[in-house]
Order: sequence, then C-alpha cells, then structure tokens
Amino acid sequence: MSFPEYLASWLNRYPFDQGWADDDANFACRRSEAAWLLSLRPKRGLAAQDDMEQLVRWKFEWRAAQILPLAAVTGDQYRHTAEVVKNAITYAADHSDDDASAMNAICSIKGFGVPMASVFLALCFPDRFTIADSRARRTLRERCGYPAGPQSFTRDDWPPYLAACRKILDECRASGVLPRLEGEWTLRSVDQALWAANGARTLPCCPCPRP
Repeated sequence: MSFPEYLASWLNRYPFDQGWADDDANFACRRSEAAWLLSLRPKRGLAAQDDMEQLVRWKFEWRAAQILPLAAVTGDQYRHTAEVVKNAITYAADHSDDDASAMNAICSIKGFGVPMASVFLALCFPDRFTIADSRARRTLRERCGYPAGPQSFTRDDWPPYLAACRKILDECRASGVLPRLEGEWTLRSVDQALWAANGARTLPCCPCPRP
C-alpha cells in the first residue's frame, strides 16, 4: 500500500482516532471544524481576544499546556499579542518567499511557541502553511524517515517540517489517490491524516459492524 493510500485511510479517523469510527460522521466533524476555523480568520485589523482564546483551547487539549498561551492573549497582554500577530501576518502576505520571519515574529510573544504560532499562519494562509504538531511529526518519523529528535518544536524545526508536509502534499496529489469524501488533498487534510495516524505503521482497523 502506498503512503497516499495510508494517509487517505487515516484521514477518515480525524478527529476520532479510536477503535471504531464512521467515515461520514468524521467528515461532518472535519467540515464543521473547517467552517469554525474560517469564522475565526481575521478579516482585517486585529484578531478578537475571544477568537484567540478559542484557538489556544482548540490547539492544546491539556489545561497545563494552555496556561502560558492563554496568558498571552488575555488581560494586559492581549493588545501586544494581537499587534504582533497582525504585523506578522501582514509581512507573510507581502513576502511569499519567506516562511520563517513571520513564524519567528509570532514566537517572540511570551508564552507562544512554534505550534501556537503555526495555528495563526495556517489559519490565514491555509494553502501555504500547516500546523506544527507532535503527533503529525511522529508519523513523519515512523513512515517518512524524518529525522529523530525531541518532541518539542523549535524555530529551526519549522522550515524542514513545513517542507516535509508540502512534499507529501505534492506526492499525494500526483499519486491519483483521493480522499473519498474530501475529493482533493490540501495541506490541512495531510495534517489531519498525519495527526490521526500518530506514528502508526499499520492501517486503522476496519469499523466493527454494529449489532
């Protein structure tokens, strides 16, 4: 089985990576999530504080991981954080050949790291950026020969991680293998499939028949 076929199978497990999953239900969740994220995309000016808080809670499941980035988007810190993100997004829009500077600027925010910064970049430029995620990188390491290393992301990790995801997108599009429900590959669907696989070397089990 080819790697695009492997990813297509795992895509239908996002956002549920349990032992039983229904493709149609998963697709409905992916579609709902996409619409929700689109609603949070800054149209002009600064991102709203409530939107930033929602994005932090969406990105980080565990409360302990939310504490520092939430502090950066609330209270006295919100305005500064929003200004930095706005300026970084503007720079990225004007410099399509520079994938690192906007990331570095957002990472300068106290409490933000590469994963949180990548959310804003992917939100505003979904065809160009993906979301940095340790589960997705685990799949890259197990299935694609991506270099081993610590679980945490550094700024130096961003360019090769982004390049790896873009390469996989190109391979999936060239393969002729299409996600059954989405009908096309995007950076987001590649990210979702890598996340769902979470380093698994085998395909997901088939759904058990319901009684």
